[in-house]
Amino acid sequence: MIGLRFTLHQSVAYDDDWLDSPLTRDIHFDDPDRLVSSRFPSPTDAQKQQPVMVLVHGFSASTFEFDAFKKAMSEKAPSILYSSVIMGGHGRDYQAFKAASYSDWVAPIRDEVEKLTAMGYERIILFGVSTGATGLLHLILDDQLALGSIAHVLLMDAYVTPKDASLFFVPIIQYVVKNTRSGATRSIETRHWHVNRPTSALVELLRLVKLVQRQLTNLSGYDGPPMTLFTAKHDPTADTRGSDLVFSNVEGARVVRYDSDRHVIIESQAKLDWTDRDQGHFDAVLNHVLMTVVPPKK
Repeated sequence: MIGLRFTLHQSVAYDDDWLDSPLTRDIHFDDPDRLVSSRFPSPTDAQKQQPVMVLVHGFSASTFEFDAFKKAMSEKAPSILYSSVIMGGHGRDYQAFKAASYSDWVAPIRDEVEKLTAMGYERIILFGVSTGATGLLHLILDDQLALGSIAHVLLMDAYVTPKDASLFFVPIIQYVVKNTRSGATRSIETRHWHVNRPTSALVELLRLVKLVQRQLTNLSGYDGPPMTLFTAKHDPTADTRGSDLVFSNVEGARVVRYDSDRHVIIESQAKLDWTDRDQGHFDAVLNHVLMTVVPPKK
């Protein structure tokens, strides 16, 4: 839901119940239990053996993106624990979003993985969608994560190659266009995604995209955890060439493609005109993730 519009500067405007407002936060922002490290600060031996999924949302988004996924997964595998990371600068207000760098975005991911590893959790699964997937790639390829306890990396519609090439014009227009808007109008969108897109945030997004592209093309070898990429063949936001770039350079990476035009299919609540076909893709991805996180006993 990046929705870039660069033709004209658009003034910053929001209502009190929008995520851009100082009065509205990510729905899980004040919940200490959203992170496994704070929910179980002294885990038992049994808890350390439970799978922990570290969930990372996308650019301008919130932890809401994973709510439907967590609910459906919990019904099938209640033993899975979830750490819902809020990327730095996100889920607060417009000013925090505007001021944050891409390094700020990924810092909470690194912090949570470090804490879980230090606590002795033995099976950590990283799952990032869109720019959250891009941030995970950066941290892994930059050796910023302790990989010993990471059992698998799941990436959905990784924002490595933007579908909208106008993002690459941001450095040219940033001194004239200070803010753009996503065009979101429904309350479900405005409460859970930043509608205003400060150009400074788009600059940081472009920096992260270019960095990960360089990291992938310069990668001489990969000895990290197994990696699976879920890719909608007709994704309107993330070009599937990004997943191809990962697949070509990360040894052993797998790509699961499905014939959909939805970006981040597991976030079903905010999709307009949700169809049985969409639900089929949702269920197929869910089952694939389930088999990865909780492999069947031999």
